[in-house]
Amino acid sequence: MHLPAEYKRPHKRQRHTHAQMAPASTKKANRVSPPLRNIPTKIIIFETRMGMVSAMPGKIRSAQASVAQMEKTRHPFAVLQKAGNNGSRRQARRFTEQFIFRRVLMTDSINFAILGPGSVADFHRQAIEANAGAGARLAAVAHYNPARFEALSARFGVPCRTQADVLADPAIDVVVICTPSGQHAGQAIAAAQAGKHVLVDKPMATSLADADAMIAACEQAGVKLGVSFQRRNEPQFIRARQAIEAGDFGELALGAVTIPYFRPQSYYDSGGWRGTWAGDGGGVLMNQGIHLVDILLWLMGNPVEIRAHAGTLHRRIDVEDTLSASLRFANGALATICATTTAAPGFPHRVEIFGTRGGFQVEGSVVTRWLVAEPAAARIAPPPTGGEANAGAGSDPKGEGPALFMPVYREFIRAVREDASPQVDGREGRRSLATVLDIYKSAGIYRASLP
Repeated sequence: MHLPAEYKRPHKRQRHTHAQMAPASTKKANRVSPPLRNIPTKIIIFETRMGMVSAMPGKIRSAQASVAQMEKTRHPFAVLQKAGNNGSRRQARRFTEQFIFRRVLMTDSINFAILGPGSVADFHRQAIEANAGAGARLAAVAHYNPARFEALSARFGVPCRTQADVLADPAIDVVVICTPSGQHAGQAIAAAQAGKHVLVDKPMATSLADADAMIAACEQAGVKLGVSFQRRNEPQFIRARQAIEAGDFGELALGAVTIPYFRPQSYYDSGGWRGTWAGDGGGVLMNQGIHLVDILLWLMGNPVEIRAHAGTLHRRIDVEDTLSASLRFANGALATICATTTAAPGFPHRVEIFGTRGGFQVEGSVVTRWLVAEPAAARIAPPPTGGEANAGAGSDPKGEGPALFMPVYREFIRAVREDASPQVDGREGRRSLATVLDIYKSAGIYRASLP
C-alpha cells in the first residue's frame, strides 16, 4: 500500500508543529489534498484529539466533507487514510498508527460533563480533577432545574446547563451519567446519538432491554460505553483474580458475599426515586450490592443456577431491603449472597472465596486471611493481612471516598485515546445486572413491567 509522502514518518529527531504535520491543503474546509482525493476509501480513519474514529462512507459523504466537519468541531489535527478496498477497521487502525504521531494528541484535553449532581457526582468530579495530567477536564454539569444552576455551578466549579445544551455542545467529549438508575438508558442513548462517549455509574440500567439498547446505540455511534464498577480497582481483588488465574487456590469450590449495610429510612425519603422500582430498579442488591455481585462474577464466572429469597422487612420502600441467594456455577462451585440495609449501625462487607488449594477472606478493604496449601508453589505473592476494617460504605454511602474512581477515569481516558475497550464496557457491565435480575426472578420480586 502506497503512503503519500505528506504522511510518512519523519526522522525521530525532527520536530513538527500541527501546521507542519497536516497537509497544507487541509487547512481550508473547502479543499482536499490531491493524495486524499485519489484514495478509494472504504473505511475512513480520523486521528483527532479524541483518538481514532472510523466512519463508513454512508455517514461521511466525502473526504472533503470530513475535513470540513473536523475543522468545524475544532479538532486541531485530522488525517484521513485508506484501509484498502477489503481492509478491516483493525487493519486500518494498525496502518494509521504506523504513521501518525499520537504523542501530539495525548496532550489535548478530554472534556467531561456530569449529568446529575447527586452525592456520587462529587466522587466523579474529584476523579476527573485527579486525572488532569492525562488530559481530563470537567467542562460542565447538567441539571433539569434552572433554579439550581447557580448553586451547582458554585459547587462543581463549572457552568451548570441543561442536558440538551450539554449534548449539543461539540466541545463536550464524554458524558458521565450520575442520575437515578431508571434514567440511565435514555440519557446514555441520547449522548451516544450526539456523538459523546458515555461513562455510566452502576447499575448501567434497570432492565436487560435497556442495557442492550445502550450497547447498541454506542456501537452504532462509534463511541465508548463504560460502566463504573470501581471496586475492581481494589488491590486485594486484583490480586485475588491473579491468584485464581494462576491456579494458586486450585479449583474453586465456594464463595460467599455478605453485605450487612445500614441505610435509615431518612436515606430513602431523601429522594422520591429511592427505594422505587422505576427509579432505583431494585433495593439493596441492585443499589448497594451490585458492586460485590460484580466482584463475585469477576472472580468465579457467571452462575448457571440461582435460588433466592427477598423481603421488605424494616423500611417503607417498594423494593427489597433484605435478600439471600444461592448460586451454582458451571464447574459445580457454589456461592451465597446475603445483603440488607437494616443492620444498624452498619458493618463492613465480606468477600470470601475458597478452592481446593487455598482461599482468602476480605472484610471491607482488609484482607483478613490469605492461605494456600503449598506456599512455596504459589505464583502470586500474598497481600498483607490483618488490621481492623471500618464500616466504609456499610454505614455511609460516602464512606469510601473517590480514590477507587480515579483509575476508572484513567482507564476510560486510555480507551478513548487508544480506541480500546474500557475497563468495564457495556457487555461486561451487563453481566452483574443480568445476575441481579435473575436473583429477583427467583425470589419472586422481579418487575417485568420495568421500562
